[in-house]
Amino acid sequence: MSEQRGRSKEQIRFREMRRVVPLLVLLMVGATVVATNSGAADCGRVWVETPIRPIGPDSTVTGNAENYRTMATTSQREQIRYVFNWGDGSGPDSTDLNSSGDTVCVLKMWTSAGKFPVSARAISSKGRISDWSETLHVRVYAGRDR
Repeated sequence: MSEQRGRSKEQIRFREMRRVVPLLVLLMVGATVVATNSGAADCGRVWVETPIRPIGPDSTVTGNAENYRTMATTSQREQIRYVFNWGDGSGPDSTDLNSSGDTVCVLKMWTSAGKFPVSARAISSKGRISDWSETLHVRVYAGRDR
C-alpha cells in the first residue's frame, strides 16, 4: 500500500511540475535558441521555403499563353519575388514582390515546340534565395499538331 501511495505522490508531483515548468525538448543543429513572448522557442534559423512545383498545363501548342502558379513562405514573413525558369532558352521571368504565403500567377507565351522543364525559385526581400522547386515538364506542340 505504501508503494501505491509513493507512486501516487510521484505522479501528483509530476503533474504539478508539468503545470509549473513547461517541458521543452529541442533538437538543435547549429542553431541558437531565442526566447519569444509566447514562451515558444525559435531556433534562430532564417529561411525561404522552396516554392511548390509550378501548377499549370503540362501540354499546350505554340502561340498559346498559359498561366503557371506557385507559392512559398519565409520564416520572417518577408516579401518574396519569384523567378520562373521555363527551360526553353527564353530566359527567366521574375515577379514583383509578393507577401509570404501568397500564390503568384505568371503568364507564359510558348513560342517553340518541345518538352521543357519549368521550375521556380523564391528570393526574399532581404536577398535570401531558396532552392529550385520540383520540375513541371511541359510539352509544347507546333501549331495545332496536338
